[in-house]
Amino acid sequence: MVSEGLGGRCGGRPGGVIPLRVSDVGRALGLEGLGTEAITGLSVDSRAIRPGDCFVALHGPNQDASRFIPDALAAGAVFAIGGPDSQPGDGVAIVDDPLFALGTFGRLVRDRFTGPVVGITGSAGKTTVKEMLRALVAPHRNAVFPEASHNNFEGVPRTLARMTADTEVCVVELGTNAKGEIGALCAIARPTMGVLTAIGPAHLEGLGSVAGVLDEKLALVRALPEGACLIVNSDDPKLRDARLPGHVDVRWVGLDAAPGVVAPPAERAPRTLPLSDGVVLSHSLATRVLERNLWIAVQIARELGVDDAAIAASGAAIAPAPLRGEVTTRGDTTFVLDCYNANPMSMTEAVRDLATRSGRRAAVLGDMLELGGASDVFHERLGQLVAEVRLDRVLFVGASGTPFRDGYVAAGGAPDALELRPDVASARPAFADVRSGGGTVLLKASRGVALERLLEPEPHDG
Repeated sequence: MVSEGLGGRCGGRPGGVIPLRVSDVGRALGLEGLGTEAITGLSVDSRAIRPGDCFVALHGPNQDASRFIPDALAAGAVFAIGGPDSQPGDGVAIVDDPLFALGTFGRLVRDRFTGPVVGITGSAGKTTVKEMLRALVAPHRNAVFPEASHNNFEGVPRTLARMTADTEVCVVELGTNAKGEIGALCAIARPTMGVLTAIGPAHLEGLGSVAGVLDEKLALVRALPEGACLIVNSDDPKLRDARLPGHVDVRWVGLDAAPGVVAPPAERAPRTLPLSDGVVLSHSLATRVLERNLWIAVQIARELGVDDAAIAASGAAIAPAPLRGEVTTRGDTTFVLDCYNANPMSMTEAVRDLATRSGRRAAVLGDMLELGGASDVFHERLGQLVAEVRLDRVLFVGASGTPFRDGYVAAGGAPDALELRPDVASARPAFADVRSGGGTVLLKASRGVALERLLEPEPHDG
């Protein structure tokens, strides 16, 4: 067994992880006298152990997985790493911090890989770009991509540990909640190519300000080797104005044409991205934000050697990930489900995109979390924006309804078009009215609000 939320086996295809021996890992951890058995996989879940695995017993919020080390060894693990409370024994290494040891394992695998490692970061869009890139590259290259949003000190090493001897490309997603985390993750992953998707007020509780966010994300650029390719979203004003280190080869990519920017033709058929020599990528993405993310993924795939014909063929099947711009129609109402996460930048783009649509337009918005002391200001600004674009109906769900309403009213929003509710349960009656009018309804908020539950059947007691 393993504590909830820490599960997962990290080994690659049959043949195993890039070759490591127990003694290699031991020396990297400052331990001597360990065996020379070959390690063929990594797991942080004792239930998923395969013979030859290294088991890293992480300490979770509910329990310490060190107590499952005997189970892992019995299942065939050749080596186990646990914290100070672990029981000593053959094949067991006791360390102060198993999470640090997990990073060490990932770094050892990375040190034995000579192919390109793509690092993707940004305040928004990094997971979407990563998943789009997977669709474009994986059919044509032996590539390793993060599972889910594995973008932290557990997820990045686990991604690296899935590389095998025949891996051609590795992609890592780099997230952060506090200053210094991107740099530390880059020390583990050592990316050879970088992607910056967007900069905005996200995770301000740990990063302090948008300037702090930018500096933290630029740690990826500072970690790149001399002459490395850096793909940057040129449509993002913070990135356009950023002082980028001079040792990298910057490729500006966006939908808005400008000198030095790789952009698609302004005059093009809807939901198409012309590539080259008559090759056109036709897609079904419903928002400009998603189309931009796809265009960025196209440029990364090109840099990785995938030709335009292959990109167009693979890209045609790309659809939004669940709750990340997902579009669903029920009756005469089209719902845009963009409620996996939210910050002021992504919220602004989503609202502006909604405003371009024809017919009735309604928004169900909710709290943007992790904004720290600036939360009220950003929610007030959001209310102002919503008033300015003149939506037909607005329902706000969450604790920040008061500053949102203040901004909305101050900017001339129609009071009878706005309703506030403290949570999803109390918002259900109002939502039923919003959805009954047809047209397009946007649902967007931070993950903790769980706005998608409004589309689920109402729970009943008993």
